[in-house]
Amino acid sequence: FPSHDREHELVGKEVYMVWCKFGEFDKYGRPLVTVYDREQGVSVAEVLVAERLANAYYGGTKEKF
Repeated sequence: FPSHDREHELVGKEVYMVWCKFGEFDKYGRPLVTVYDREQGVSVAEVLVAERLANAYYGGTKEKF
């Protein structure tokens, strides 16, 4: 999958610093977390969405990809 490959490019280094922003919990009690590239300060998810390798999801019915 292209998004998987790109994710590894972003965070697949041997030593990689990220910071995580914890939000609310989902309906199953899991924490919702945004992972940021510490060097560039950008959200890994935002990079994947901007490069059209992922869709943003805000709950409800998912869009077809």
